[in-house]
Amino acid sequence: MKHITSTHGIDHLVESYHEHLREVRGLATLTCAQRARQVRDFLTAQWKGAGGELELWQLGGEEILGYLTRRRVHCEAVTLQYLASTLRSFLRFLILTRQCPAGVVQAVPKIQAGPRVGLADYLTEAQLHRLLNSLDAQTPEGACAQALILCLARLGLRAGEAAHLALDDLDWRQATLRLTQTKGRQDRLLPLSPTVGKALAHYLRFARPATPHRQVFVSRPGGIPLSGVRVSQLVAKALGQANLVFPHPGVQLLRRTFATHLAQKGSTPKEIADLLGHRGLNTIGFYARVNLPMLQAVVQPWPEVLP
Repeated sequence: MKHITSTHGIDHLVESYHEHLREVRGLATLTCAQRARQVRDFLTAQWKGAGGELELWQLGGEEILGYLTRRRVHCEAVTLQYLASTLRSFLRFLILTRQCPAGVVQAVPKIQAGPRVGLADYLTEAQLHRLLNSLDAQTPEGACAQALILCLARLGLRAGEAAHLALDDLDWRQATLRLTQTKGRQDRLLPLSPTVGKALAHYLRFARPATPHRQVFVSRPGGIPLSGVRVSQLVAKALGQANLVFPHPGVQLLRRTFATHLAQKGSTPKEIADLLGHRGLNTIGFYARVNLPMLQAVVQPWPEVLP
């Protein structure tokens, strides 16, 4: 579809792009929806600006730069950076499907959102022990929260991964845990440490209510599988009860805790990326900043001034 004459044409193209992101790129559902929405807004603006008839083959730097410039008034730099990334992805899709010339991708400018200069928030080992010790594992609620937090802080699970974790994903004989519904849509096999395994076994035997659902973490009462949002809420609640105050208390804090502790123990960026389920190493390098023991080991002494 190189020629768009109606909103139905926009809908059809956006749906094709959405399917490409889901089936070919393997992106998460939320990411696919966000990118599809941004592309729809872009196409609608271009279609209206062209008087109701849009030639994809004629898209060029002037139209793309003009759209990003107009959006800059309403967006922060990081949002504009993500929008530019979405447009590059969409244009590559058009090139792949032979709906626009190859060189058009170069027309999307690179947006600088500023460097990340702060240190990542994470729990120290002492703070993590404090959080776990604040939970009463002898109560059903405490046993569930303790098993859930250990999965997040010792295995690096995302909220959705913890919510979708099923009984069939646990291999007690091999001491492994398999994640099947991941952000990158690729299965991930993780070692099930004795600490995490013991907490899960205790929860399953004594605290998990009877339910026909196969998900590990379910509500009480009712036995309804927890959602990713509910997982985040339980983590925030536990942190508050332990008087651990952070700007963004939630699952990502525990996931960063997992990655940071690995970095401080000498794990390589590739090892951390594999365990977290990251395809690239760009975000993993951020954790090198919190590996203070290693940074202290490589720092050079200040040269003395000779007389």
